[in-house]
Amino acid sequence: TKAQRNALAYKDNIIYLVIAQNATVPDLAEIMKAMEVQYALNLDGGYSSALIYNTEYMVGPGRDIPNAIIFKEK
Repeated sequence: TKAQRNALAYKDNIIYLVIAQNATVPDLAEIMKAMEVQYALNLDGGYSSALIYNTEYMVGPGRDIPNAIIFKEK
């Protein structure tokens, strides 16, 4: 099924958060391959997709979400 898909990926000491619009899980895998990441993790997608940057939603969410991955500078 095509939906929003989320991934966390790692390459060359950089962490990437990816949200792919209208994609299947195999589509997301192809995106990760194209990015040539060393490691990738498929996360919950669809209405759970959200990205906040500097206190502003860049994407979603479409529902309340009880968990998050948070990055903070030391």
